[in-house]
Amino acid sequence: MKEKNNERKIENGIKTDDEEIIDFEQKKLIKPKNNNQEQIPKSHSSIIFIKIIILIIFLYKFSIFINRIIQEHYFKNKAYISTSEKILWKNNTNIDLKKINEEIRSYENISINLSNKQDLMKRKNPKVSLIIPVYNQAKFIKRIYSNILNQTLKDIEIVFIDDLSTDNSSDIIKELMEVDKRIVYVKNEENRGAFYSRNNGVLNSRGEYVLLVDIDDFLLNDILLKSYETAKLYDLDILQFYVMAGDIKKNIFWKVLRYKSGIIRNKNVKEVFFHGTTRNTWDKFVKRKVFIDSINFMKNKFKSENYVVYNDDVAIFGLFKTAQSYGFLEEIGYFYNWGVPNSTTHKYEDKKYINDIYKSCFNIMEYFYEQTRNNKEEKSAGYNFFKIKVHKTYLKDVAYLTEGFDYVIEILDLYINSKFYTNGQKKFLKEFKDKVLNIMDKNKNLVI
Repeated sequence: MKEKNNERKIENGIKTDDEEIIDFEQKKLIKPKNNNQEQIPKSHSSIIFIKIIILIIFLYKFSIFINRIIQEHYFKNKAYISTSEKILWKNNTNIDLKKINEEIRSYENISINLSNKQDLMKRKNPKVSLIIPVYNQAKFIKRIYSNILNQTLKDIEIVFIDDLSTDNSSDIIKELMEVDKRIVYVKNEENRGAFYSRNNGVLNSRGEYVLLVDIDDFLLNDILLKSYETAKLYDLDILQFYVMAGDIKKNIFWKVLRYKSGIIRNKNVKEVFFHGTTRNTWDKFVKRKVFIDSINFMKNKFKSENYVVYNDDVAIFGLFKTAQSYGFLEEIGYFYNWGVPNSTTHKYEDKKYINDIYKSCFNIMEYFYEQTRNNKEEKSAGYNFFKIKVHKTYLKDVAYLTEGFDYVIEILDLYINSKFYTNGQKKFLKEFKDKVLNIMDKNKNLVI
C-alpha cells in the first residue's frame, strides 16, 4: 500500500522532503529544499556589485570608442583630395553655392543691430576667440563687426590687434567696445607686422578655440557654431573647412579651396602639413592651447617673433607640429576677398616680406635637416617641404630678395652634400640652387 501511495504521489507531482519529483503537468523538475544551504555573504555581494559597475563603465567607454571609429570611417568615406580649382563639386555635396553667393553679397551692406544686449555681454570663458589684426583699415572695422554679429554662436570673444594704426581705427574699436563687452582691444608697442600681431592676439585671448580673420574678409553665418560643435564632438585640435574666394564688387566668385578631408590623429597629423592642407590659417579652427604651444615652439626654434610677414607656411608648420588631431568639415566657412587693395595681406613684390618668407622657409629646412641627422625625423621631411612648399610656391619670388642669399645657398648645400638624399633629389635641389645663382647674377641690386 505504501509503495502504491508513493507512486500515486509521484504521478500527481506531489513533493516529499527526501526526493526529487517530476511535475508532469508543469514539465519541470522540483528539487527539495536544502535547509542547510549557506547565504551569500554581504561582502561577496558588494564585490559582485562593483564588478557589474565596472563592466557597465567598460561597455559604455567601449561603445564610445566604436562609435568614434564608425564616425571616422564615415568621415573618411566622404574624403577627397584636390588642389585649388574652379568650383566643381561632386553630385553628393550639400553645399548651396547660389545661397552662399547671395549671403556674401549681403555683407557689403553694413548693418549693426545692438538690440539684444544679452548677446553682447562679456564671457568669462568664451568658446571661440576671433583674432583680427588692424593696421590703418578703419573703413573695414564696422563691416567685419557687422558680419560677426550675424554669427549664430554668441559665446565668443572679438580680439582686435592694433599694429599702431595712424588713422582712426582705435577710435572705432573703442566706440564698439562701449556697447559690446565681448570686444578686446590690444595695441602693439611698436609696428611689428601681421605675423606678430596675430600671435599677440592669440596670447591675449581667452577662448577655448581661436580663428584668425582678415579684416577685409567674411565669415559665413553658421561656421563658428558648426566648427565648435564638430571640434568638440571629435575632440579635434585643428578643424579645417572650405574657403571661397572672389571679388564682391565685380560679382566674381571663382575659387573654393579643397583638400583632403577626414579625421587624422597623433603622428599622422604632420603628414597633413605636406599633403592635405592649404597654406592658409584663416580656414583652420584651432584649440587655443595648441596655438600657444605652436607660437612657443616657433619662437624657441626659429626666433619667429622677429618675422615681419605672417608667413602662413611657417604658422601652419608650427600648428601641425604641435597638434595631435585634425579633421575636415564639409562646409564653406570663409570668404577670402581678393578685390580689396591694401588689405591685411601683403603684395609679394614687397621685398622685406619676401626676405622673411625665404628666411623662415629655410629655417624650417634647416630644422628638418638637423632632426634627420639626429634620427628624430624622417629623411623625406625636409625634401618634401622644399619640393611642395618652397619650390612650388616661392621660386618666382627669388627675384625680389634683397638679402639672405648666402643663407639660402648654405642650406641648399647641406642637402646637396648630405648622405640622406638620393641622387635624383640632390639634382632637383641643385637645379633650384642654379636658378637662385642665375637670378642673383641678373639683378645687380641684390646684396649677397
